[in-house]
Amino acid sequence: MAWSCAAKKEDKEKVRFMKNVTAHYNIYFNARELLKESEFAIQQSLENDFNQTLEIFPLPSEQSSQNETGNLNEVIKKSNTIALEKYESNWLDDAYLLLADAQYAKGDFYNAVEFYSYVSITFPKEKKNKLAAYLGQSKSDFAIGNYKEADSVLQLASQLNYKYYQDKLQASLAQLALKRNDVAAAVNYLEAAVNETKSSH
Repeated sequence: MAWSCAAKKEDKEKVRFMKNVTAHYNIYFNARELLKESEFAIQQSLENDFNQTLEIFPLPSEQSSQNETGNLNEVIKKSNTIALEKYESNWLDDAYLLLADAQYAKGDFYNAVEFYSYVSITFPKEKKNKLAAYLGQSKSDFAIGNYKEADSVLQLASQLNYKYYQDKLQASLAQLALKRNDVAAAVNYLEAAVNETKSSH
């Protein structure tokens, strides 16, 4: 009986190990690369209007998002595969975060908010991804004009006091300041973001 229980436990550990391997190297890695390609293509397609105050986080245009629909839907499909079939892997939070990023790139900002919020609430111990989820959620809130919620989320992100993504956090606070027409504060946050970027390299 003891041998049987030990064998079952060993088999379970092997299954979990294989799920981790396939989730990361076969599915998550490919999905992440596809997302990077789409984000780069969307970024390259954006045109800046220097007669207006530029957005710190320019929104993907409807056309650029449509051009990447195939790639982004594949990212969503792969992320869902991890969530549904590889749920015992260690990459579940990464998959949901990738899913949220893909929704944002598609311009589905309301869905992005939901998935970012899900990550920050469901995986509180995953510090890096929790902060990334807060930042993604605030960026999505900016996109739909929900500045009050963006403010609340950024306050939560600041209170974490994590070492990760400090440049992006400062840039997000600058965006919030611009929405409040507080240019002086925005400049200070942007300077802090630049300094954080320098110190992280």
